[in-house]
Amino acid sequence: MLRAALSYVDAGWPVVPGAMPANPRRAGRVWTLLGGGPPLECFCGQPDCHWPAAHPLSPDWADQHITTHQAATFWWDRPRGPLPNIMLCCGQAFDVWTAPGHVGSRTLDLMDAGVAPPAPVAISPTGQWHFFATPDRTDRPLRVPAGFGVTRLGAGCWIPAPPSDRGPAGRDRWLVPPHRWLPDAPAVAAAWSAPRAGQAAARTVDPQSPPVTPPDHGGRR
Repeated sequence: MLRAALSYVDAGWPVVPGAMPANPRRAGRVWTLLGGGPPLECFCGQPDCHWPAAHPLSPDWADQHITTHQAATFWWDRPRGPLPNIMLCCGQAFDVWTAPGHVGSRTLDLMDAGVAPPAPVAISPTGQWHFFATPDRTDRPLRVPAGFGVTRLGAGCWIPAPPSDRGPAGRDRWLVPPHRWLPDAPAVAAAWSAPRAGQAAARTVDPQSPPVTPPDHGGRR
């Protein structure tokens, strides 16, 4: 976990310590993943936790970004006890476009086909795909056609970073590791906005399918 935290700091990506999987004695709200599988419980023990093992430890996280080796080592080089997960802070060095897995996998195919530029892609054990791009600095916020379940995460938002631990559900992982550069936000949005891309992604959406639970990203609390 320390090696990953240091790599994010070296890339200029701010991080904060995040909640861990629950000790069963402290568990609060318990989520059941779609399709069955083990329950997902959070270390925070809050009965109304919406982001089990996937939210910052501190409510003041937005003012506590970690950007140095010294601070990262303090949190992720402890000889005893569980290590916190790593939360990536959006909006400063990157934005994230998050999509359900069935949309994300088709989007990656479109990127491979040249419809949109390749982007780093992380996958969560809850089924969400996270596409990384430069922060959206346009005067008018970029929008994606409705119906795909795609959300842009900018300033004031976070996502869990690989290899964050979700207990029995698994770990976050990189499908496409970060590059030395990030594609521009408008170019990534084209993966859902271009006619060819939109039609292809729309074909992957089942209107009867339930939403993914639990959510694994959020904003200011």
